[in-house]
Amino acid sequence: MLQIYPRMCMTAELLLLMSFWVPAYSNTVVSGDVGEDVILPCTVEYKEEFSYNTLNILWKTEHIHVYSFFYGNFQEEHQDEIFKGRAQLFHAEFPKGNVSLLLRNIQTSDAGIYTCSVFISKYTHKRITELVVRGK
Repeated sequence: MLQIYPRMCMTAELLLLMSFWVPAYSNTVVSGDVGEDVILPCTVEYKEEFSYNTLNILWKTEHIHVYSFFYGNFQEEHQDEIFKGRAQLFHAEFPKGNVSLLLRNIQTSDAGIYTCSVFISKYTHKRITELVVRGK
């Protein structure tokens, strides 16, 4: 009986640790062929009245800024060169909670994990999506 208790504790600790890791990964996988356009989904439910002036959105992969929108403005100066002219959000959809990313003309180098972070007032929402790019 004494040997079972430590194993149960270890199992409980592992489950607890895994529960903290789950948000870091997503079951959302988007795939497309080289040259296609894809939409990486990200939606949020606002806990208070929507305002462009308090909305902050950051899309990134690894340490590269794909698209950022802070306090009502697109922050082009923070966008990495490889995404200029290829990444777009649907600004008219923001009030509905749609902050999905349109990525045009995808390349094999675009494959990877993308993080959508939405900050509005004191609330934060994150969504992780994996992009798989198939060669032609």
